[in-house]
Amino acid sequence: ATPENGYREHFLTEIPAFLVPFDPKDEGAISEPILRFYRGSPHGVPWEVWIGPLTWWLGLLVMIFSAQFCLGALLRRQWLEHERLMFPHVTMVTSLVEERGGDRPPVLRDRLFWAGAGVSGFIFLLEGLNHYFPAVPKPGLASLSMRDFLVDEPWSSMRPELAIQPYLVAIAYLLTTEITFSVWFFAVLDNLFQAAATSLALTPSIRGAWVSNINTGADTVGAVVVFLGALVWTGRRHFKGVLRRAFGRGADDPTEVMSHRTAFWGFWASAAGVLAWCAAAGVPLWFAALVFGVYVLVVLFVARLVAEIGLLTAWSGWLLPQMVAIQFCGYRGGEAGAAAAVGAAKPPLLKGLSVLSFVWPTVMLGPHLMSLILTGFQATEGTAQRRRWTLRLSFVGLLLAVGIFAWRMLAETYARGALNSELGWYRESIWVFNNVLIRDIFLRERSWVTDWTHVGFMGVGGAVMAFLLSMRRAFYWWPIHPIGYITTGIHRGLWFSIFIGWFIKRTVLKYGGGDAFKHLIGFFIGLFAGQFGMAALWYLVGLIAGEVGFGIL
Repeated sequence: ATPENGYREHFLTEIPAFLVPFDPKDEGAISEPILRFYRGSPHGVPWEVWIGPLTWWLGLLVMIFSAQFCLGALLRRQWLEHERLMFPHVTMVTSLVEERGGDRPPVLRDRLFWAGAGVSGFIFLLEGLNHYFPAVPKPGLASLSMRDFLVDEPWSSMRPELAIQPYLVAIAYLLTTEITFSVWFFAVLDNLFQAAATSLALTPSIRGAWVSNINTGADTVGAVVVFLGALVWTGRRHFKGVLRRAFGRGADDPTEVMSHRTAFWGFWASAAGVLAWCAAAGVPLWFAALVFGVYVLVVLFVARLVAEIGLLTAWSGWLLPQMVAIQFCGYRGGEAGAAAAVGAAKPPLLKGLSVLSFVWPTVMLGPHLMSLILTGFQATEGTAQRRRWTLRLSFVGLLLAVGIFAWRMLAETYARGALNSELGWYRESIWVFNNVLIRDIFLRERSWVTDWTHVGFMGVGGAVMAFLLSMRRAFYWWPIHPIGYITTGIHRGLWFSIFIGWFIKRTVLKYGGGDAFKHLIGFFIGLFAGQFGMAALWYLVGLIAGEVGFGIL
């Protein structure tokens, strides 16, 4: 009497065998290589079984990454030369290697630099020692929380995290106060909206669309679209030039990392390859185009955050392209009537979403490649030849990394068994209960058709972003930067680090002036260098200890 049996039949019969989650009660239907994959085996990896799946999936990843390389090459001049974005994290790094007159970098002769490096280095030395020796006290600055104070409704619905990351405090010190104020202002405002949504006893659908949270915050989605549209309009002259050169109506600039003609057609060739892959896997072509179109917007959004704010840990886990697409068309793919959908054993988009659900944890979640590519371009602005070599070596290194990752993952999994692995995604319970696709199919009937609540809030978010952009353009004194509105869902608690950097900078400028501000820059560069230096150290220690290591960023 329920459609679940039809769904399970669909999963077990129509999706390729290497996509099916392991069911230990049905060993007769599972091949021996997959049993060994989940249970472990002393016989190593049966490569003859995995050649096809690896070629299939790694080919998709390479095409997605190639598209990002080409898109980064197309945007380099507009963002780095015309708009002159800050890339504050690059400034931190280049200050450590710049030389004047053959002498060592000036910042390394600054005592405040070593004081800052010592502060952050000591903090994360204790963090690492605590990981391996729990008796060592742990500062825990990245996991501060107000949960013990926010115990009553509606305040308990607010996000209690207050993460302090020294590198982000340092970056905030270099940023304009307009940007840093906007980031923490909208984060606090978002928390107040959380409390207001609870106080008003809104329905789950309205609450989910209004308040930024995992897989929700539709207003932010609309704001991202309008924000990126404004960027395209701002760079319209550059993009018109790109189109002229792509169609052979103008000469390419020899100083570019890649000719605009190659980058333009390379991007569209990679996009066509991705769509062809989806069509071969059974994903409806129009739906694949919609999902990966949203994915391109997400990549551009994260790259812009890294370029303007230096938020290296920016990710888009709250903005899933396939779920945004479903909010527009529903699981029935535009067919009307939720009742008709419930009676159908195989909704039109079920197979496509089944395939794409295995893509998003790898490349659609982030951090995204294009932000790293643009960071590399900014760091090698010296000569065109250096930029070209950066691009070539990055692509070769990426191919090697993808191959090494595939080999290492399979080797470790077959040695231990996926069910014994530390990775939660291998466990069937996690796969089922934390899988957005399955959760929405069985628990959210509104997902069968267009979710007009989410679509409506997307429009509201777009209108708010349009207002912020117009106010900033019309009034020079307008204190709010529009990018702050679209940072609330990036990472919980990081706004507090931005607030600390903003407060320190405002205080220094108010009581010490510009000279005091410049004098303290070395200390904050040291904070940045100390944290990343310790991150590299503990990563190497983790490799030697036979584990991935723990993250301190």
